[in-house]
Amino acid sequence: MDRVFGIKRIENLMDDTWGICTEDEFVTFKGNIMPLDQARFLCLFDILNIPWDWKKQVWDEKLEIIGHHVDANNLSFSLSLRKKHNLITALRTFVSIKQHQLKDWQLLLSWSSWGLIFALQAAWDKTGSKIYRNLFIPTNTKVQGDLQWLASAIEDSMGVYLFDSTFCGPRQADVLVVSNACPKGIGVWFPNSAEEFHHLPPQVRDIYWVKLLSITYALKLAAERGARKIFICITTKKIACRSVRPLFCFIIHLLVTQNIDVRVGHIPGAKNIIVGALSRGELLQVNHLLPNSRVSQIPINPSIPE
Repeated sequence: MDRVFGIKRIENLMDDTWGICTEDEFVTFKGNIMPLDQARFLCLFDILNIPWDWKKQVWDEKLEIIGHHVDANNLSFSLSLRKKHNLITALRTFVSIKQHQLKDWQLLLSWSSWGLIFALQAAWDKTGSKIYRNLFIPTNTKVQGDLQWLASAIEDSMGVYLFDSTFCGPRQADVLVVSNACPKGIGVWFPNSAEEFHHLPPQVRDIYWVKLLSITYALKLAAERGARKIFICITTKKIACRSVRPLFCFIIHLLVTQNIDVRVGHIPGAKNIIVGALSRGELLQVNHLLPNSRVSQIPINPSIPE
């Protein structure tokens, strides 16, 4: 549409279409002032003989788009307080009842899928193979726990702020942190502030768990230092999500409630020498690599499952 009609910034989902413009991109179209791209889009409708209604042609600095409150002044996406309340109430009511028809499961999943969709996986697994919409499907502990968590996360969320979320690398971050783990323990290093931490968990469940535990403590320590833009370097490329859901939920809740933005960089384990030594508890090796280092035990947080 850009090449033929000059419509540069437009998006759509089903029958909803929206775009953005600057203050100098307004024109008068059929006696009404509106953004240029919007006017050109309506011209295209006229050419194709597609009917449209003036009352649906809206523009403003703040609009509701596909159910989201979009604020162009602070570059934020969020749910209105009323819609947040309705969704939270629906989630909590749903888990309080032992079984629901498939069509009610599908309605709730569709309604909830605007964000934090990993929390819906158990519900999708529960309903994915079902085809009879009037069939009653019982809930289970996993679904109930995930949906209760989702309700609390939405309740605490302030929305997504695009301007605050825009940073690319460690130079733009408030904090640079490196983490690593091995079967013996975890290590965390803040290179810019010369802080080193290590911790030997009382019982390592599996390597996926201990690796995500190191990331969890790294993000928690960074958040305690007031960081809102965190660049974390890790050696892990992939973690099996199902086995570490409690830790993953803790991380998401931390990021949502404290409005933290995270970027992740991968560092090969062979090059992550300092944090590797920290994770193994080889403090003499750390002191050799960093002569002025002062290694501390990671303060145990009872809210982080180990």
